Amino acid sequence: MTLPDQEVASKILRSLLDTCRESKAGLLRAASRSQKNGLKAFFGTEALQQAFFAADLELDLQKLGISVKPSTELPAKLRGWKEIRGSLLLPSGDAAVLLLCEQGERAALREYFTALHSRLPAEVLELVERHHKQLKEAYTNQSVI
Repeated sequence: MTLPDQEVASKILRSLLDTCRESKAGLLRAASRSQKNGLKAFFGTEALQQAFFAADLELDLQKLGISVKPSTELPAKLRGWKEIRGSLLLPSGDAAVLLLCEQGERAALREYFTALHSRLPAEVLELVERHHKQLKEAYTNQSVI
């Protein structure tokens, strides 16, 4: 992989890593806010998936020779997660929290979609495609809850 390709891949992977970290934090907060045990479990499972995605991305960054610092509190950048993480007064009720989670997941899907259409090396593209597919499946499952 040439240096410009590595820089592009590094930038995209870092952005996706931030997205996964933000999604994980938003889903954990949603789980703590939810009133229904089934919804709590769903959000918790999705947060765990985001943690696995972040670990995958960190590993790929390390393979590229990029140092990955431990997660620090990131400012919310994705719609939906901003509302869940950013205010002291969260919306009341599971329906409102679920709606915000859907917005956050749609924003994350857009981030992955953009990454899929970028210049990524084949081995990195494979990871991004796998994550995107799993996110779409989770989003579909979330929409039927």
